[in-house]
Amino acid sequence: MSSSITYLQDLAAMTTASIPQNKPRQKSKKSNTSNTGWQFSLKLVVFYLLSKLKPIHRFLPEGIRSQLPMGWSVKMLWVAFSSGGRRFFYDYYCKLKQPVSYAPKVQVPEQFKLTEKDIESFYWNGYMGPFDLVPEGEIDALRAHLVDDVLQKESEVFSFANGDYIFEEEHDGILTNWDEPMNETYKSFYINYFKKMNRHFDDSQLMDLFKHPAVTERAAQLLGSDLLLWRTTFFDIQPHSRGTELHQGSAWLYENQQEPI
Repeated sequence: MSSSITYLQDLAAMTTASIPQNKPRQKSKKSNTSNTGWQFSLKLVVFYLLSKLKPIHRFLPEGIRSQLPMGWSVKMLWVAFSSGGRRFFYDYYCKLKQPVSYAPKVQVPEQFKLTEKDIESFYWNGYMGPFDLVPEGEIDALRAHLVDDVLQKESEVFSFANGDYIFEEEHDGILTNWDEPMNETYKSFYINYFKKMNRHFDDSQLMDLFKHPAVTERAAQLLGSDLLLWRTTFFDIQPHSRGTELHQGSAWLYENQQEPI
């Protein structure tokens, strides 16, 4: 893929690192639009300049360090600045680096082999497949287990109930127009959101999907044999819904909109 598809959202919603970014999107109140716009732009410039002064970062308060837009480019800064925080890049503006060779990095069993043409197509188009993973006769039982059982309860490894996550009741709003309180509605949203995160830690059936040779043998031909499962999430797209626009995951700005992965 020569460049990522860039998403410019309605409102820059940059938050502290301990609160995830996937909040229900809100629009600024009309009465505050003019005031919050220039305030956001001014604060953004200051924090962008601070982000470039890495030697002083260790002397800054954690509340400031956690909000520095470390991975932003000048183009990204200008879009957010000029719009007063109403438009910003959700993906990092970049080009995907092409490999020296499109040859597979490892040798794998015949049924999982990719050709150089397959790999070249992946680098230019950003996807390959589809490939079969779960037999048709097993998919309903797997869905019932994951959706009707696993996702209905918090993880046994990381959960709000066990104190692994906490809510920040106050937010200083340094780089955000987000001025609503952290009420019970939002708390419920985040609890349900984190039920979908990293459930491979406490569910062996889910882990087995990611360890399946249909996944690992093909990934190894692109990335090499030393594979690491960084994190997992349930990303459900309902039938007949709009779906997700094409984007480049390697340059995604994670939940905090500050640094690419």
